[in-house]
Amino acid sequence: LAARAAGKSSLLITIEHILPNMMNILVVQGTIQFSLGILAEAGLSYVGLGSQPPMPSWGRMLFEAQTMISLAPPLALYPGLAI
Repeated sequence: LAARAAGKSSLLITIEHILPNMMNILVVQGTIQFSLGILAEAGLSYVGLGSQPPMPSWGRMLFEAQTMISLAPPLALYPGLAI
């Protein structure tokens, strides 16, 4: 009400007062959505439906490392920890 009484427009009130109060929520929501995207891509690549072989993918690295887990455990450990 004070900003409206000072003659500020609705757009200026939104930019100065509402947007700064929403930034924490938007950063947290963006971080959660980014991590869900990484999990979805890794899961699809693990089953063979993700990115194709020239592109690196943690899910495909994990799938390919399963055959060599007894010889070189870090091949499966590092992508698994990253996911």
